[in-house]
Amino acid sequence: MTRKTPSASFTLFPTAWGLAAVAWTRVGVCGLWLPEPRRERLGERVTADLDAGREQKPDAAAARAVDAIQSYFEGERVKFTMPLDLFPATPFAQKVYAALRKIPYGRTATYAEVAAAVGSPRACRAVGGANARNRIPLIIPCHRVVAANGRPGGFSAPGGVATKLRLLDLERGRVECGC
Repeated sequence: MTRKTPSASFTLFPTAWGLAAVAWTRVGVCGLWLPEPRRERLGERVTADLDAGREQKPDAAAARAVDAIQSYFEGERVKFTMPLDLFPATPFAQKVYAALRKIPYGRTATYAEVAAAVGSPRACRAVGGANARNRIPLIIPCHRVVAANGRPGGFSAPGGVATKLRLLDLERGRVECGC
């Protein structure tokens, strides 16, 4: 996350790949931190990104997100249908995120294809920038966007491109767990 989200709460929870975190506001899920092996490091990342965030029991939308994320890391095909709080995303980024949510599980799209889908076919770099600022990976599946040459491109989550490739492998049934 690049800008702090006001009045957010969060919960840490176990997955098959390690401890993850989800944050929410009264609007919906506003953050997702991919699994970390160490609770302290994950807690530091979460509190650095949230403004006065506090750990608590998840509300209904966050609980659905937790369940779906745990299932995802078990290798199950899931649909993320909970409400999202996209603050402070720009209108362009919101269009990009809507397009990303249409990329099917286990499939990829290029930055150019996403740019064309949002009506800005020359905005490949801007699509990459929106992906880099995505605060809700997996739910907004920025890991499914690749370069035109088929290479993975970037990934701003911990582990970088290696994590992106592991997520794609998981979706394609090539990985059983992140252990």
